[in-house]
Amino acid sequence: MVDEPALTVLNMRLRNDYVRDTSGGIGRWNKVVEKNGVAFEFCLPHDAFNRYIGEFSGVKVNPEGEIVSEQSFIEQYDQWLPSTADADYVTSLMKPETEVGKFANWICPPKSEINKMPGNFEYVKIQ
Repeated sequence: MVDEPALTVLNMRLRNDYVRDTSGGIGRWNKVVEKNGVAFEFCLPHDAFNRYIGEFSGVKVNPEGEIVSEQSFIEQYDQWLPSTADADYVTSLMKPETEVGKFANWICPPKSEINKMPGNFEYVKIQ
């Protein structure tokens, strides 16, 4: 038996729960992609990828779990993870909508009424 700090153990337990939950969602998305005839599959990166704390901190690993040099990791970082330019682009798409009955273009309107209220109900007031 190995003694580990409680915070480290709790963090790993929560991470494992998150990975399990995320894997289920990815599996559902992959079924949708396959059903639509797209030759693509979502996957989770290796547990050691992009870790800065815990047992894998200090080890540079690509998403497939292969150890890479520090230089290689830095050069490919923006190919593996969203860049500042990616975040700026997403932010540029997210324009608020304040007109009653309309929805921002980055969300889908509900399929049915919410709390039996019509779609033109003023759900949120921005003051």
